[in-house]
Amino acid sequence: MRLFMLKNIFFFFVFVDLYLNLPPLTKIKRDMIELIGTNAGLVWIALNEGGKMSVKAVKKATKIKADKDLYAAFGWLAKEGKLTFEEVEGDLLVALV
Repeated sequence: MRLFMLKNIFFFFVFVDLYLNLPPLTKIKRDMIELIGTNAGLVWIALNEGGKMSVKAVKKATKIKADKDLYAAFGWLAKEGKLTFEEVEGDLLVALV
C-alpha cells in the first residue's frame, strides 16, 4: 500500500512538472540526493577523525557553507542510525554511534 502511495505521489509531481513546464523532478532530486550524500560523507569523516564535536566545529571541519546542507547531512546519517546528539550547556554536540 505504501509503495502504491509513493508511486502516486511521484506521478503527481511528474504530471505537475510537465504541466507547468518545470525541469524534470528526477534531475533535481538526483542532484539534491547527491549533494546531501556527499555532505553526509564529509560529516562522517570529520566525526570519525575528531570524535564528539559541536555543530559549529563540524561545520568548520567540513567547510559546508549552508546550515540547511549541514542539517540535511545530519538527517541522512541520523536516519541510518549513525549519529547521536547531545545538548550540553546550550551547545548541540554530535558524535558517531
